[in-house]
Amino acid sequence: MVVGPLMLELGVHPQVTAATSAVMVLFSSSAASAQLLMMGRVNKEYAALFAAAAMVAALSGVTLTKRLVAATGRLSVIVLVLAAIICTGALLTAVFGGVAIAQAFSNGSDLGFHSICEV
Repeated sequence: MVVGPLMLELGVHPQVTAATSAVMVLFSSSAASAQLLMMGRVNKEYAALFAAAAMVAALSGVTLTKRLVAATGRLSVIVLVLAAIICTGALLTAVFGGVAIAQAFSNGSDLGFHSICEV
């Protein structure tokens, strides 16, 4: 989310920026998944289902973006898709986080703030 827009600002070709961002996401998510798998915190059936859905979504996104670039002849479509994904992610994070905090607050639940001296 940070490197993609930064690379675009530096004048890197949009297709190179999108590919570089995708590879960085692949490595970071693979490392996190491997760590959780080694810790025994992964529901393997759910992970397999999620992996299949993610693969279908990724292939659909690449195909759609490729068709949009071919139809319009503009590489700016890649930039707009990247911006839309970042904005959607930020908005959904804020909305779901706000809803969770509001529910916890209304239930009188612990909001997760503790003294730094507690162990």
